This record gives sequence, structure tokens and C-alpha cells, in this order.
Amino acid sequence: MDTKGYNISFLTLSSLIINPVIVIAGFFVLIRNLASIVIQVFRFNDDLWQQCWNQVTYHLGNNEVNYYVFGTTFLTFSIYWTIGSVYLLADVLGRPKAIKELKTQPGTNEPVDPDRLKKLIKQVLFNQIVVTLPLTYFTHVTFKQREFPSISKLPDFTTFIIHLLDNWISLPSC
Repeated sequence: MDTKGYNISFLTLSSLIINPVIVIAGFFVLIRNLASIVIQVFRFNDDLWQQCWNQVTYHLGNNEVNYYVFGTTFLTFSIYWTIGSVYLLADVLGRPKAIKELKTQPGTNEPVDPDRLKKLIKQVLFNQIVVTLPLTYFTHVTFKQREFPSISKLPDFTTFIIHLLDNWISLPSC
């Protein structure tokens, strides 16, 4: 009876099962340790975050509509137009080549028709201003009826990190 072949296959099988389990468990331990380090470092800075937020609310006031409607809309528009302008300039100017290569359909709509581009920009601005602002205000009024939290007090940093990690982990399951 040859036991060498049996031992090798058993070791190979066990290493195929145990090694990934160890790697996955190690990954979760690493994430947990990093999260606890980040929480410990920033836990002492809760007052700093609250003081900075107090300065913002002192200068901008405590009107919730300013934050929930106009602040959210301004932040969304800023991000959209900052990233979109990079791709827009790449389409209009034809460079940098690295960004042009990221297009879904390279070579289509080149060169960009200025009249179609103006029409597109007008439509996007219309959607962002005429559609988004009233919808955001309606959403704010709806959420306000659900006892929305006060804007004057920030959650502590630990709660922020836990919610951020919770949303990050649950995102792929959507």
C-alpha cells in the first residue's frame, strides 16, 4: 500500500481549503484593526470636527434648507461639472489621449458638433436646476416630517466611521 500519494493529495486538498480561509480571515482582522486604529486616532478629535462645523454654521446660519437643499445641490453640481469638464475638454480638444481612450465608444462623435454640445449643456443645466432643485426641496420636506436630526450637532467620529464602513460593505450587495 502506497501512502505517499495519499498524504500528498491530502496535504494538497487541505492547503486548497485552509489557505484561502486563513487569507480571508486575515483580511477581516486587518480591516478590523485598521478601523480600530482610525477610530482611536480620530476619537480625540471629535471636538475638533464639532468646532469646525460650528464655524460653518456660524457663518452660513442654521437654516436647514440651505444645507439640505442648496448645499447638497451645490456639492452634486460641483462634482458633476468638475469630473464632466475633464471629459468634455478631452472630447473638444482631442487630448489628453489617455482620457480619450477611456471612452465607451472611441471615435464616435468626433469631432464634437458645437451646436449639439450647446444643446446638451442647456439640457443638463435645465435638468439640474429646474428638475433637481424642486425635487430636492420636496425630499427635504418629506424627510423633515420623519424627524430629521438637527444640523447643529454632528455625530461622533466613531458613529461616522461605522456608518461609512456599513454602507461600503453593503454596497456590493445592491
